[in-house]
Amino acid sequence: MKKMISIIDRISFYGAIVAGILVCIICGMILVEIVLRSFLNTTMYIADEYAGYAMALISFLGLGYTLSQNGHIRMTFIHKALKEKGRGIIDLFAYLVGVLVSFYIVVVTWKYFFASAVDGSRSMQISQTPLAIPQFFVFLGSVMLALQFISETCKAYLIVKGDTEVEIKEGAEFI
Repeated sequence: MKKMISIIDRISFYGAIVAGILVCIICGMILVEIVLRSFLNTTMYIADEYAGYAMALISFLGLGYTLSQNGHIRMTFIHKALKEKGRGIIDLFAYLVGVLVSFYIVVVTWKYFFASAVDGSRSMQISQTPLAIPQFFVFLGSVMLALQFISETCKAYLIVKGDTEVEIKEGAEFI
């Protein structure tokens, strides 16, 4: 179980790395667009569209890592009042709910992606980008979130079981 937790945590970490790279790409694309419009009186035509796609990808690819680092908004007043085992039980319940919700999101994003792939839907912009491409990465990010919820559920289970080697994070840790 610990090996699976480690693999899922690593996958979430790489998703965060890709999200960070996409932030840099968006910045570069916008800077190029500003220079082109200001000095050369032309445009790339795709900067707005692709920046929008990248923002969606950043959000979804970063969800799993954010969860692994306790970066999502949490109500912690009850959590802090309990001892380690009590926290583990509350976390176990919360993560199980998270698994169910994230699996629902996976199913919805899969249907959304699959419908676009079958229909051959394209963007209305000049690029005519097949919408299945960005929608696939939204689906992938949803899968990564579901996997991370499974990982966090396993960690909470090990805590409840009394495994002292499980890492407990109190706050967000950064790379």
